Amino acid sequence: MEYILLVEDNQQIMDLNEWLLTTNGYTVGKAYTIKEAEEKLHIKTPDAIIMDVMLPDGDGIDFCEKIQRKKRIPILFLTAKTSDKDIMEGYRRGGNDYITKPYELEMLLVRLKALLRITGADKQSDKTTDAKGRSKIMTFDPVLSIVKVGGEKIVLSAKEFGILYCLANNKGKSVSKETLLKEVWGLDKDTDTSMLWSTMYRLKKKIAIYEDIFYIESDHSGYELVII
Repeated sequence: MEYILLVEDNQQIMDLNEWLLTTNGYTVGKAYTIKEAEEKLHIKTPDAIIMDVMLPDGDGIDFCEKIQRKKRIPILFLTAKTSDKDIMEGYRRGGNDYITKPYELEMLLVRLKALLRITGADKQSDKTTDAKGRSKIMTFDPVLSIVKVGGEKIVLSAKEFGILYCLANNKGKSVSKETLLKEVWGLDKDTDTSMLWSTMYRLKKKIAIYEDIFYIESDHSGYELVII
């Protein structure tokens, strides 16, 4: 399982990229400043770094050059600096790839996989759940919000996908409404649960044809994904 270090001071972008990578099977480290990134690097060497250029305590390109003098780590810049001069500087001083903001999640994932493959670090496989020895019962694609069951695609909304993925990660356990609201919507426990109920209703309708393989069970404590 590849370990990716995210160096980014924008909380929304950090959260989005962390979700993208973890749902695709990567382990993620987070640093909001260069100082925090240096501390992370002393503890563990990542398989790749996704790094912003404009950080609170310094320049990401300067930091990249410093890293590459000591360790050869694939670095992908993800930044709002879009001029040709900035891009060329990023490559010249040790960066392996450069994506400008705003960006497509699918593009970031594809470019990261390509970078790891080129540098020989790509051991990534599809994120799957496994039950009773039957591998790849479900395969999740977080970019397109698609779940594959036995090769068949179920296209879900982002929230429906988030619910099913959260339940799959907690297979065999009941997941509370509060946990789903926090994990999928980012909301606290005092939030109205009607949005969860309506989204769960639509999700159950979409997966009803697979009830001989899996289904979602609900009780007073929450929801559980049951794989037969």
